[in-house]
Amino acid sequence: MRRKVQVLVAGCEGESAFDEIDREGIFCRISRVRTPVQLLKKLCRTAPDAVFLDTTLSAGTRPELASCVRDICPDVRLILVMDSRDFSALQSAMKLGVFRVLVAPCTREQVLEALEGLPEKERKRAAEEDTDRTGSMSSYLMDSALSYIREHYREKITLTQVSEHIYCSSWYLSRLFTMSGRSFPETVNSFRIGEAIRLMGNPGVHLCEIAKMAGFSDSTQFSHVFRDQTGMTPGEYRRRKLNADLKRNGTQG
Repeated sequence: MRRKVQVLVAGCEGESAFDEIDREGIFCRISRVRTPVQLLKKLCRTAPDAVFLDTTLSAGTRPELASCVRDICPDVRLILVMDSRDFSALQSAMKLGVFRVLVAPCTREQVLEALEGLPEKERKRAAEEDTDRTGSMSSYLMDSALSYIREHYREKITLTQVSEHIYCSSWYLSRLFTMSGRSFPETVNSFRIGEAIRLMGNPGVHLCEIAKMAGFSDSTQFSHVFRDQTGMTPGEYRRRKLNADLKRNGTQG
């Protein structure tokens, strides 16, 4: 026996064509989520055949969210429900490979037409894909988080800030960092220490300035983290680095 087409609707509130189709219960099974975070969590646990992004999600959120959905589920049929005046969202949607754009409020017939021809995957195949999807989701979130940290480590950055940017709960993101073998603060500090070491190559820049330029709140925090990660104080490391550079240059001369 083949399963029903699995449909995930994000952002739709109140009575709609989706409720009418769901009550019929013949062609497909519809699940709803209200927020981007709920959508990504749902994608982590299930393998939908189609995803609808509704107008109740902000216009600025939907293009970025559509890109996330496409990265996590490349084969999913993505449908955007938009306001007739939202031309910017339409342009972004076309670039993201959205299957169809419906104008709100969409009718039962329009929704069914957007779902027409969807292959009904076997339950066994879907179950196997769920495991792969969870791993893909985790990798995607970690890559996105590291990319954001790489761009913002010089600023005052928090786990909540990063999790909101990548549409993930702070609890889940913290767990992913722990599973990677390095906590969120340790990861941020590793970027900062790497930048500090690079800046130490310029003997004209004081260590206090380096600490601020690398994103540390003060010299005390900088010294503590630096010693913890390298086993030396910033001053000791810099002296050894400069001496090594002098010897190398002398040998080459």
